[in-house]
Amino acid sequence: MYRINFAMEDSLRDLMYRMVSDYTKLMKQFCPDSVEVLSNDTVTVKGGKFPLFTVDLKFVNAVTGGGQLSHNTAINNQSAINHAASTGAPPSNTPAKFVYSASVETLFNAIMTPFDQSFKNFKDITKVERRVMKKLFWAYDPMVSCPHVSEKWAQDLREKLVVTIS
Repeated sequence: MYRINFAMEDSLRDLMYRMVSDYTKLMKQFCPDSVEVLSNDTVTVKGGKFPLFTVDLKFVNAVTGGGQLSHNTAINNQSAINHAASTGAPPSNTPAKFVYSASVETLFNAIMTPFDQSFKNFKDITKVERRVMKKLFWAYDPMVSCPHVSEKWAQDLREKLVVTIS
């Protein structure tokens, strides 16, 4: 039994190391080296594969070329003026800015959750003797020793992934 358990633990450790390393490398391949926005229609992306996520980018509070407010901005500003008039506060003049359809935290979690979840999924694997010797009384379930997210190599790969996607 010891040899079987040792082989299972060794195989599990090798599998986890390869899987987590490959995941980190794959995410690095998707991250571009640089993104340069030249105009509304022209964007230059250097390095990286095709985009991993599709994120809409919206320009809010924009002013058109003739100094006229766009329709959406005029509605937003009018509602701000109405709100300010009802509360007695002066209307705020918010500058134009880019807004993403998804938050940065959501995208970050979408990449990091599978990394962290991979360690949790292998945590409660019962050893072979518990399954083979069913008629014995077991005071506890003997568990296979598996890699933990707090191990040095796992922390290093996680930090590398965080730096890559930040």
